[in-house]
Amino acid sequence: MYNKAVMIVDDDVDVLEYLAYLLKRHGLAVLKARDAESVLHLVQSLKPDLFLLDVWMPGINGYELCRQLRANRHTAHTPVIIFSALSTARAQREALAAGADLFLSKSELPTTLIEAIRSLLERDAPSRASLTGSRVLSAGD
Repeated sequence: MYNKAVMIVDDDVDVLEYLAYLLKRHGLAVLKARDAESVLHLVQSLKPDLFLLDVWMPGINGYELCRQLRANRHTAHTPVIIFSALSTARAQREALAAGADLFLSKSELPTTLIEAIRSLLERDAPSRASLTGSRVLSAGD
């Protein structure tokens, strides 16, 4: 899908691998990280086109990571989707208040995720990715 790179951030390896598989099947390049600290280090050299952040991670949670990405001049305008197993109005409000473009429940991920990514990436053309194809880069493994 347009040679775009998505950085997936989740401390659950099974979720991380499943989402990477799903996105690669749809032609996206995938960057993976298991914690916020790895993301903050990687964005110094890699420029993903979209961030997909889990809320609950050890250390810096997804909301705070989103705030930090928005405060960074290199990632301030990069689309962010926050997802969580907790699907409440409060979780959604907190994600949007942190600067996320979209909040999704983990139960919505398989059916809604690809269309949401496609919509955000089309809105945010041209590509900022420094990657092409469907390579997978990992951090924090």
